[in-house]
Amino acid sequence: MSKLHRLMSRPQPRPRERRPAKPMPRVIEDRTTPILAPASRDRWDVVMLSPAANDGTLARIDAAGFDVWRPRAAVLVSSAMVGRAAFVNRPLWPRYAFLGRNHGCPSPADVPFIGRVLVVGNVSGLLVDAIAAREERGEFDCRTVPEAGPSFSDGAEVETLDGLMSGIVLKSDDQRTVVLFRLLDAERPVVVETCKLRERA
Repeated sequence: MSKLHRLMSRPQPRPRERRPAKPMPRVIEDRTTPILAPASRDRWDVVMLSPAANDGTLARIDAAGFDVWRPRAAVLVSSAMVGRAAFVNRPLWPRYAFLGRNHGCPSPADVPFIGRVLVVGNVSGLLVDAIAAREERGEFDCRTVPEAGPSFSDGAEVETLDGLMSGIVLKSDDQRTVVLFRLLDAERPVVVETCKLRERA
C-alpha cells in the first residue's frame, strides 16, 4: 500500500465546533480625582510645555514658587480585552498650563528637570475663573455632556454658551465644530463640541 493510498484512506477528522464566547461583564471604575480650583490672581501666563510633561513637571514648577493650574476633562478609557473601563482625568489642553509667578520666583525656563517651557501669552484672572467654573459644573466631563446639537454652516458667526468667546465656523458636523477664535492676539482654529455653541445674535 502506497503512502498516498494510506493518506487518502484515512478518515477525515470532524471539524471542531467553536465554543461560544462567554459574555464579559463590563466593569466601569471611577478613578477621577477631586477638582482643584485655581488661585485667585489678576493675570496668568499661558505656557506650552514639552510633549513629555506630566504631573511631576507641574509639581516641580509648583515647588519653585509658581501658582500652577491646568483644567482637566473626565474621559472614559477602556480595554476590550479584559472588559474593563474607567473614568479618568486628562488635561483639557495637554501641552498647556496656566502659571502665576509669585514674588522671588525664577523664570519658568530656569526650573530644572521640566523640559522646555515657552510662554505664549497671558490671560486675565476672570477668564481662568470662568474656565474653572465650567470644569466645576461638569462641562468637561463626558458623563454629563448633553446630546449633540445641529451643525452650523461654514462662515456662520457662533459663540460659546457662556458668551465668553466668539468666532467664525470653518467646518462643522453634529459632533465637532472648527471655529476660528481670536486668542492671544492671533486667530487660531479651535475644535469645539457642537452642542456647546450657539449662533451669535
